Amino acid sequence: MTMNKIIRLLYLSALLAILAGCNKYVTFQDYYVAFDTDISSATAINELGEFQGAYYVHYCGVLLTETFEVQYSVILGDGLKEGLDYEIVNGSGKLSFLPGIYNIPIRINWLSHEIDDSKDNTIVIRLEGCSNGDIQIGCPGPDRKGAELNIRKYKN
Repeated sequence: MTMNKIIRLLYLSALLAILAGCNKYVTFQDYYVAFDTDISSATAINELGEFQGAYYVHYCGVLLTETFEVQYSVILGDGLKEGLDYEIVNGSGKLSFLPGIYNIPIRINWLSHEIDDSKDNTIVIRLEGCSNGDIQIGCPGPDRKGAELNIRKYKN
């Protein structure tokens, strides 16, 4: 077999493998808002740290021409107290996405305060709803990943 025939055979084999493997396109048509959970749906904060955390909510979809609001709630464990351990900067419970805006942070000022390790020292930020009924909460799929973010304050 000549080298030219071998190259043609390899080319044809590669083409057939590509065509056989690409027989189905998987797309989604849902528009959604979710936390950026590429790394994890949870994060941790040192009890003695003082800084402002920004926890971004992302809109994924086509450019909209109207503003929409996303409602969120904050669920506290029994070990944290607002004003002592943290302060939510934009604490209205709503995020307004203007046309062309795809990312909005929920900002939390973390305050230095010792915690009781035996208690639940977590904050859960949960996306609850959207004023635009076409936009779902959480990533597409049955698990709706990214609909909430868990933050745990840990002992130094």
